[in-house]
Amino acid sequence: MIAIAVFWAIYAVIAFLPMRYCIWFFFISLSFSSFAVVPAELTASLSLLCTSMIIPLIVVKAILAVPRSSMLWDALFNPNQMALLTTFMVVALVVTALAPSLFPGIPVLGMNQPVVVPLAYESAHLSQSIYLLASFMLVLAFHCILLTEAGRRHVAEGLLIGGAMAVFSGMIDMALANTSALEVVRTADYTYLADSVAAGTRRVVGFGAEASVFGATTVSFLGLIYFVRPATLLPAWTAPVQTGILAGLFVFACLSTSSSAIVGLIAALGIAAADYVGRLTSTGFARRRGGLLFEAWIAAGAASLLALVFIAGAPLTDEVFAIFDEMVLKKTQSGSFEERSSWSATSLEALAHSYGFGVGLGGTRASNWAVSVVSSTGIIGGLLLLGFILSRLLATFPVDGSPEWLMARGAKRAMITLAVPIILAGTTPDFGPALALTFAMLTALPLQLWARRGAAAAVPQRPRVAPAGGSERRGRLPAS
Repeated sequence: MIAIAVFWAIYAVIAFLPMRYCIWFFFISLSFSSFAVVPAELTASLSLLCTSMIIPLIVVKAILAVPRSSMLWDALFNPNQMALLTTFMVVALVVTALAPSLFPGIPVLGMNQPVVVPLAYESAHLSQSIYLLASFMLVLAFHCILLTEAGRRHVAEGLLIGGAMAVFSGMIDMALANTSALEVVRTADYTYLADSVAAGTRRVVGFGAEASVFGATTVSFLGLIYFVRPATLLPAWTAPVQTGILAGLFVFACLSTSSSAIVGLIAALGIAAADYVGRLTSTGFARRRGGLLFEAWIAAGAASLLALVFIAGAPLTDEVFAIFDEMVLKKTQSGSFEERSSWSATSLEALAHSYGFGVGLGGTRASNWAVSVVSSTGIIGGLLLLGFILSRLLATFPVDGSPEWLMARGAKRAMITLAVPIILAGTTPDFGPALALTFAMLTALPLQLWARRGAAAAVPQRPRVAPAGGSERRGRLPAS
């Protein structure tokens, strides 16, 4: 209860402070993934996490700061911004309201307990609707925040602070392993696997309930910080800090030994390699060639050091490969994989029984995010969300080498990196805060880049006047 009281005291103070501190508070809260800040006996066992409480504060402050209501309308309903996502949200809520009465009794997998139950109105419909609506409103809030230069700088600061907190949570979890000290921030009504082991090695879980959640958090911050490059918007001293945070996130993502996190890291490395080649040939990086060369030397040095460690420490190498073999290569042979696969199969059967209409948010549980979205919101909802994501990935904007261009360009690559763990392990349609941020970046930043291009084109060019009686070129004699 002391930790909860401290949270609400900080919350009350930050509510009256500038937006910068709310954004910092939000990114810090992402590491506290099992910290329920309202006692369960007051919420009928519904876990209200600290992040869920901070989102409304950010949304309200962001909307109140918008100078014109037309900007909100444009953000929500402009096809080049959030129109498809807004339509998806409306469809999801309509399906949730109607599905249990239109298709009562069809077999679905319960959200609270993974057993097949008949479809009916439950508290999960309300809670999952609130979670998805919160993520949707977070997209709108960050869209508004990123339209200002100060807002972009605050988000950049928040990313670095949040990444540092994720690393810190992993360090504290390792230091306090096998103790009850972290129970003060593990107050949600979850099943905790804080002392689980993989190949004889304890899995790091941070402040969360299990390794997969901590792994997803570290990979999310790793993808966002590496590709978005927030330090380009901040003072020069933040660049080495950013590098240190990235190194820490990579280490703790590996120490989580989460299969989805490991696959996410592999995807991130592949995307980063392709991205590096793209940056070498991009005109937007013409002034950053020295930095790219330094980055290549850093990567080569890190790879060489890692190879030497593996060669010198044979037991360590065997342990690493044992973990990889158990958590990735043999994952499909595990009982948990078979159980989770049956979740998706049941959800797809429920979708078929509803004739593609869907069973509503919170109507069923799946082991795959894409299956969860389609089975919950129906084929129409799934196509709308897919259309929005593709429209953002394929969005074009001027190449000017600015920090905003770097952020928008990186958001596309970060979105793919973030999608891998959630697709592999997401059990609900909620796309979460990290993807919400990339969605907002790819709706707000292109607007800024195109507006800047338009403003530059609108500036009248001063006519070049030739010297009286002479040529425009200096020192050239007039033609006879």
